[in-house]
Amino acid sequence: MRLAVIGAGGVGGLLAGLAARAGLEVALLARGEALAAVRADGLRVTSGGETFTARPAAVSDDPAALGRCDAVLVAVKSWQVAALNGAGVVASVSEAIEVVAWEKLLFVAPFGAVGAVSRAPAGALRETPETRRLLAGLIAEGAAVARARGVALHGDVVARTLALLDGVAWGATVSMQRDLAAGRPSELQDQTGAVVRLGAEAGVPVPLHEALLAALLPLERSACGVAPRFQRT
Repeated sequence: MRLAVIGAGGVGGLLAGLAARAGLEVALLARGEALAAVRADGLRVTSGGETFTARPAAVSDDPAALGRCDAVLVAVKSWQVAALNGAGVVASVSEAIEVVAWEKLLFVAPFGAVGAVSRAPAGALRETPETRRLLAGLIAEGAAVARARGVALHGDVVARTLALLDGVAWGATVSMQRDLAAGRPSELQDQTGAVVRLGAEAGVPVPLHEALLAALLPLERSACGVAPRFQRT
């Protein structure tokens, strides 16, 4: 895998170094003194009491010189978000990032898991009373876990999240559903599985998430190569 890292500051340099040491082909965009230093000496990383030097596969101040990459990691300062806004990318700096992260999780994890189990798009999920109730129950479970962990979610988070789903295109799906349907590894463990794990830590029951996780694990295990390979028909 070839990873482009845009920005060789503290975060970008650290992640580029760790990725290069792990065997990824790293292309680093840098400028000025940082560019000269990396070209001359590589990336010297100190992390977890360990120091090592990693050399990216490519280092340049010209994005075109980095070549084709599979993924791009942008590591910029908060004030540089205005460069994104100027390009038409809506970006904001939140003072309550945990709330924002949980609101995203409460939308995407139920949508993906219920979609993967039912093989239905957004319109069918929200218009079928049974699956709409299931989605609402999943959102409520996740919200209970978040609040138990001290995250100050809005009181009407279930209604707000369902309203988001009501606003997406009728035929829309999310990546978890598409990946599992295609036999590819998905974010099941990092979405539905995360709510299950965090619920257990907080002592909050999440039976709906547990049921969906159990139902989808055979597909995920197959896609990850830890169980016999099969395609869902």
